[in-house]
Amino acid sequence: FPLSNMDSADIWGIDLEVTASPVEGLDLRVGGGYLDTEVNDNSRDAGGALLYDGNDLPNSPEFQLFGLARYEFPITGELSMAFQADAKYTDETYKEAGNDPLASADDYTVINGRISVLRSDGGWEAALWGRNLADEDYFQDVFPSQDLGIQSGIAGAPRTWGVSFTYNIN
Repeated sequence: FPLSNMDSADIWGIDLEVTASPVEGLDLRVGGGYLDTEVNDNSRDAGGALLYDGNDLPNSPEFQLFGLARYEFPITGELSMAFQADAKYTDETYKEAGNDPLASADDYTVINGRISVLRSDGGWEAALWGRNLADEDYFQDVFPSQDLGIQSGIAGAPRTWGVSFTYNIN
């Protein structure tokens, strides 16, 4: 894993998030971001060619989008129930400054869900949740082997189910 410092980079982007509660108990959030990066670097290889100039910065997806919907409603005087679903899209991204296609991660979308019962005063919550419900295969990090022309990496978590209990001490 070669290490090097770059002279500078131009980074420009915008994030937008909208939150709405159109009816009592329903919360909606959507948002996204656009990121444009460009390396400004005069580093050269042994043959004199520029190494990184004009490339994208590593781990800088051009687009990211997310959405969340949560509906909470009373089921007794002291208990409420909540349903929640959320999703996040991440655009393809390079994992190193050379912008080698073997060192890139494809775009992916992860969808999560949650059902919970909670005390209306916020004292505790018991939940059943699922993450990556579509069982999307994606890489969180990538390690290319140029000599062999292959890619290996750290895979994102597969579909996962669980339960949780939260108790709040005031």
